[in-house]
Amino acid sequence: MCPEAELPRDELISILQEFRQVVRDLQTEVATLREENARLREELAKKGDPPPWAKPKTPKPATKPDRKRRGHGYGRACVAAPDHVVEHAVDVCPDCGQALTGGWIYSSHEVIDLPVQPATVTRHVRLMRQCGVCGRRVVPARADLEDGAVGQHRFSARVMSLIAYWHHCCRLPLHLIQQTLRTLTGGLHIALGELRKLLDAVADRGQATYDALKQAIRGSPVVQADETSWREDGQHGYVWAFLTPTVRYFERHGTRSGQVPQAVLGEDFTGIVTCDGYKGYDPLPCEKQRCWVHLLRHGHRLRAKYPEATEAHAWVDGLKALYQHAVALVATPGYAALPEAARLAHRLAYQQRVQAHAVPHRQATVKEWGNLATFLTDYVNELFVFVQHPTVPSDNNGAERAVRGPVTARKICGGTRSAQGSQTKMVLFSLLETCVVRGLEPVTALAGMLRGQPLFTPAIP
Repeated sequence: MCPEAELPRDELISILQEFRQVVRDLQTEVATLREENARLREELAKKGDPPPWAKPKTPKPATKPDRKRRGHGYGRACVAAPDHVVEHAVDVCPDCGQALTGGWIYSSHEVIDLPVQPATVTRHVRLMRQCGVCGRRVVPARADLEDGAVGQHRFSARVMSLIAYWHHCCRLPLHLIQQTLRTLTGGLHIALGELRKLLDAVADRGQATYDALKQAIRGSPVVQADETSWREDGQHGYVWAFLTPTVRYFERHGTRSGQVPQAVLGEDFTGIVTCDGYKGYDPLPCEKQRCWVHLLRHGHRLRAKYPEATEAHAWVDGLKALYQHAVALVATPGYAALPEAARLAHRLAYQQRVQAHAVPHRQATVKEWGNLATFLTDYVNELFVFVQHPTVPSDNNGAERAVRGPVTARKICGGTRSAQGSQTKMVLFSLLETCVVRGLEPVTALAGMLRGQPLFTPAIP
């Protein structure tokens, strides 16, 4: 029971009268405000001014500006000419029932489908015939180049190249390739062991081209190099990548020692190698350009690890400014046409400047600062080779990007199980990545190679 119900009757009547008075006062106030509102609206209407709550209108320009034309259209282009055209029209008017004929195009759209088609199987039967005069029996020669077969394999060159492309460029494991083929062909089954044999066969056919890529690397004036880990049968090892603008070459070794780049490049290599700061490249007898991106990355880590070391920050900024000045100089129009003696003088000047910048801080209290300064002074002759030879890149980004393929594959498959598997990987990585940088369609190029055609035309320099 509420407390108000216990009050005396006279007191409740008094409270009710007070509420009635409050309601009458509020009604009077509302009426007054309505009258004031109407009066203000009339005054605003006479003046022609918009009410204060209305959004101001944006004045329209006297002339509509011409629409800026884009450099090219962004509409979705047709994939190809349609194989079928289906017209849709209403035959009867929905209002009066009149028959409708003719018409014009209102809209159109495409539907692209990938039909599931069974694999085409062609059985080639060779007949033996016997001469009725001399009794000789003859059998037609196996027409490998005519029927598309590769050796004794039952799959065509295109199927084999497609499997290699899926496995090495699309990073599909073999069991997913198996499922994909089954889905696309409506039930074709290839055993995992046979898929591995097909990959080995493609690599075996491309071995001569793979060797030619190695010779091209050895004869190139500028080579970029890098390495990344790769396990084989559970044993740790490394994939070494060597590249030029038109060649990608990979080798797997069980060591990361400096003997590997020496063996790959050969004793007669006279070019320039762009690499990071790894000491394994020190034994190379040729000129080397150390990667500036790695150096500046160390400077960035130094700034992040010691935010209070303002002097070290200023030193890193000075080093970066020196590098950017050298890059801007090399990019100057006509710089490459300068006599080599002039470019050598610029290189020596930059080496003196970085030497003066680094020597005083070899014993810096901040360990990372001292290590970076020591590296600069120890490798000062390998920092500005790009100033003397403008065709040499100042960073090793190309090699870093080249090893992304093996790195991604390693994360998916974990490595290889045998030396044969590693060799197949390296050959196919080299062939397919070289196709990509040369603008070739990898599947078509590999299929042509399996049929006996040269993979690269013109031949590898």
